[in-house]
Amino acid sequence: MEHRRKSKDVTVQLVGVSAKGEVGRVAAKGHTHIGEKRRGKYDYEAVLGHEFNVEGNLMHKERIFDRKNNSYKERVVNTDTGEVVRDIEEPLSKHIDHGSAKHKKQTTS
Repeated sequence: MEHRRKSKDVTVQLVGVSAKGEVGRVAAKGHTHIGEKRRGKYDYEAVLGHEFNVEGNLMHKERIFDRKNNSYKERVVNTDTGEVVRDIEEPLSKHIDHGSAKHKKQTTS
């Protein structure tokens, strides 16, 4: 399934070369790591930026892991509608069974 959005034509000119193409919206995220790395994780990690969700909507994401203060914060906002999709602030010790930490279902043979 392909998602397409309106875009504007752009003309690029380089020393005698001209080309046209479509430019869509760009998603980019930045990662910040502070403190010592222990068991593969930093004392403080933050992710801030934009990325597309599975439906093709551009989402603004802020995610903070503060291990020293046992804090987890996440805020996800749909940039098209302004809808706050997710807004969580909780102790990091309570933030379990998410992402790759989810327990796998046991299969019986």
